[in-house]
Amino acid sequence: MNAGGAPGTGGLAGSSSTTGTGGAQTGGVGAGGRGGAGAGTGVCATTCPSGQTCNAGKCAVCGGFVMPNPVAAALPNPASYDTSVAGVVTDRVTGLTWEQTATPGTFDQPTGASYCANSRTGGLSGWRLPTVTELISLVDFTVPFPGAAIDGAAFPGTTPDKFWTSTPYLNPGSDPSANAFVIDFGYARTDSSPVTGDGVAIRVRCVVPSAVRGPSCYPPPRFIVAGTGTSATVTDASTKLVWQRSFSATEMTWDAAKTYCPKSFRLPSWSELQTIVDYTVPVPEGAIDTAVFPNTPADYFWTASPAAGIPGKAWIVSFSSGATFTIPTGDPWRVRCVR
Repeated sequence: MNAGGAPGTGGLAGSSSTTGTGGAQTGGVGAGGRGGAGAGTGVCATTCPSGQTCNAGKCAVCGGFVMPNPVAAALPNPASYDTSVAGVVTDRVTGLTWEQTATPGTFDQPTGASYCANSRTGGLSGWRLPTVTELISLVDFTVPFPGAAIDGAAFPGTTPDKFWTSTPYLNPGSDPSANAFVIDFGYARTDSSPVTGDGVAIRVRCVVPSAVRGPSCYPPPRFIVAGTGTSATVTDASTKLVWQRSFSATEMTWDAAKTYCPKSFRLPSWSELQTIVDYTVPVPEGAIDTAVFPNTPADYFWTASPAAGIPGKAWIVSFSSGATFTIPTGDPWRVRCVR
C-alpha cells in the first residue's frame, strides 16, 4: 500500500473557530462497544441519536479511551496492566480487558470473530474482536524484531505474528467486507488482509469492556476546534489529546520534524497519530476527517517513534490507507503536532 494524492497546504489562514463534526469514529477511539459496559445510568429526556447512549441522564458517546504509550517510550500515558485475575489482563489506561493468552491457532476473520463471541475466558461474556484502534493500544513499538511488540510481562508467550481486528479495510472496487485491518506484532505494523481465502491464517486476541472500569463517555462532538488560522487547535474528547489543526507547509526529514513543533507541542507517537485516522474513508481518498482537519493530503506523516532495532528508519502513518511503515529518516514527509 502506497500513499497517494498530492501534498496539500499546511496553513489555514482565515479559518474561523468551529466545532468539529466528530468524524467517522463517532464512538471515539476504539468505538465498537458503544453504550456497552461502563456506560452510566440515568433517564434521558429524549431518545439518544444513533451512536450515543444515555449516560448519567445525558446523551453521550461511550467507548473512547486515552491511548497508552509504551513505558520505554517515555511519553505521556505510559501503559499499565492489571493481571490479578487469572486468564485476563485489564488495561488501566484504556479500561479494556484482554485475553492474557492469545487464542490458540490461526483463523480467517469470520471464524476468529465467532471464537471471540463464544469465549468465556476469565468467566466473562461479551468477548469480541478488537477494533484496529483498540489493538493498536497494545503495541509496544519499542521492542525490536524478532521480539513480539507487546508487554511480555503482561502478555507472556505472545508470538510475533499478525492479529485480526474487526475494522474493515475499504479497498475501492472490492466488497467493503472483503478486507480488514490486522496488526503485525512482529514488526509493530498496521496492515490489511483479505478476511477469507486460501492462505488466510491469522491470530486472534479477544477483548471485552472492562468489568472494573468501562469505556469513557463524553458529550458529542468528539472533535472541538478552537482558534483560527495556523494557531487553531483540535481537542479530541476521546483521547484528551490536543492537535494542531494545520500541518507543516513543507515536507521535512525526521530529524527536522523532531524540532519542528512549537513550544508545548511535540511529534505524536506511532500509537497517538493513528487515533485521528478515519478508517471509514476508502483508500486512497484521505483517511482523516477533513471537516476537522482541512486540506490534509493523503500522504505520509512522521511520528516520533524510531523503528526499533533498525538504524536510520522511523515510523510514519499513511493518511491514504491508514497503514504504517518504517521509512528512512532522511526522506521528507509531513508533520502534525500534538500535546
